[in-house]
Amino acid sequence: MPSSSQPSDDRSTEFAETVPLLRGAAAETQALVAGDLGDASYRVDSFAENLDLMRKVEQSHLTATMVVMNVHTGTAPEVVLAFTARIMHVSDDTQTMEMDLPLASPPMPKGQTLRGSVRLQGVIVTFESETLGSKQQPNGALVLHARLPFRLYRLQRRDSFRVPVPPSAGVFITLKTGMRYLENLKALDLSCGGVSVLVRAPVDSVHLGKRFPAALVRLGGPGGNEHYQVDMLIRHVRMAPPGLNQLLAASPALRPPTPPRQGTNAFRESAMAAVGALLQPELLQLGIEFERMPMALERSLARLVNELGVNLVTRVKSEE
Repeated sequence: MPSSSQPSDDRSTEFAETVPLLRGAAAETQALVAGDLGDASYRVDSFAENLDLMRKVEQSHLTATMVVMNVHTGTAPEVVLAFTARIMHVSDDTQTMEMDLPLASPPMPKGQTLRGSVRLQGVIVTFESETLGSKQQPNGALVLHARLPFRLYRLQRRDSFRVPVPPSAGVFITLKTGMRYLENLKALDLSCGGVSVLVRAPVDSVHLGKRFPAALVRLGGPGGNEHYQVDMLIRHVRMAPPGLNQLLAASPALRPPTPPRQGTNAFRESAMAAVGALLQPELLQLGIEFERMPMALERSLARLVNELGVNLVTRVKSEE
């Protein structure tokens, strides 16, 4: 919380869970502002299913990412408030829902656009609704009233569904920056929860159970602008069949050890680097699990796996 000597800012609040975000918004908030809720294959058209999902969100007490916007045809949308909240009540009688608001939020009039996104038991639920106004409760809490969503999407994670990744898809993995043989690894196959890659590296450097915190996923090819940071865990390691060698892009050799710097720790680091450089690199196929993914990455993976799966089925049928 800022000290009293600092200039005040009406966009700030002491509640970390409900900070209005008007700039520097997270990727998930930016997707909601852009209206990127999901493609047609994920849309839920049944009112009964829509109601059931929103009830589950209410009962889960999960925190959802929300944006309230003024949307007018022909003009850029105006973000009124971006925040996180819990859906506290869903009514099928009035077809409305209620959620908590940050105390720093302005009054919410009727007729504004409300978009939200929440992860529910491995399923990402995104929705669009209309505000019905806000009201202050006797206990001082602010509550936003809204209609039940008129657009709702369900992105189901299917971790066991793996699809091969063609070179044109441009999915690259960097396990550790600064180690060239662990950078920009091409994906062989992909699921919503992990990836298989080919790497030429010492077995000890990518052994079973090894974790790579803050590893990188890049989608869209060498010039792709979708970059995500995620912890990765090596779940499977095996010697790659010799035939896969041609799929491995020309890999830079392991870097030679750097000259030792001054100090005991620097000397130890240099010695360890020298030992690593002497290890014999092997052609390996790694099965990698993504841990604690940002929701934006889950959505992108679900969309990409779905597209690759559809393309694969279509290609197989055309060859029959």
